[in-house]
Amino acid sequence: MIQAHPCPQIDTPVLPELRGLIDAAIHYSICNPPHGVVSDGFGRCADYAILGSRILNLLTGSNYRTVAGSEILDCGNGQLLLIAADRKSRRKAKHLSQLSMFHCWIEAHYCTEDEGPREEIIDFTVRHSHSTARQFGIPYCPPSSALPYQWAWRDELQLPAHLKIQGVDASLKTADACSTRLLHAFEAENLRYFSQLESMAMNWLIKLIDHLDLSNCEA
Repeated sequence: MIQAHPCPQIDTPVLPELRGLIDAAIHYSICNPPHGVVSDGFGRCADYAILGSRILNLLTGSNYRTVAGSEILDCGNGQLLLIAADRKSRRKAKHLSQLSMFHCWIEAHYCTEDEGPREEIIDFTVRHSHSTARQFGIPYCPPSSALPYQWAWRDELQLPAHLKIQGVDASLKTADACSTRLLHAFEAENLRYFSQLESMAMNWLIKLIDHLDLSNCEA
């Protein structure tokens, strides 16, 4: 069981207006040289989670942290895809690369004045859900309002009506200690790489915010 960090007193960690810009900066950094890779970032959920948590902690000084485990991907039209490594594989693995089926995302725990403890779920890889489903030959039909990322309070998420899975919460994500330990070790082994990505993402985020400010002034 993943242990929660002590939670700070906070209402809204990151303004909704900034979330899309942060997502765009993280995606840009991962998908562009000289430090990122020439691709759309598919299959790099660990990079998105690690870089995302570093950027969010840098911006807020808060307690965003990376976790890894399993995910049930709702592909629409009643189709579900389980992404999970079996327990034996998780315990046997010495490196994250030895796990073929896992997912990574970001969590943060808070104590709000009105609603008590709350958990935030952030996943910058929703943009790749269609590619994941296609890998397994499953059609993917997202809602028309779907964003390229997930950013929500866990208690506000609702399971789709057709999903009735015992022990599965509405985020469809379940962290486990073995996978999370491997994820943290992967970050520790690649500190220079993630520092470079972080610098690139922050520079791009500043450009995006400056452009937004200029556009607002012109309007």
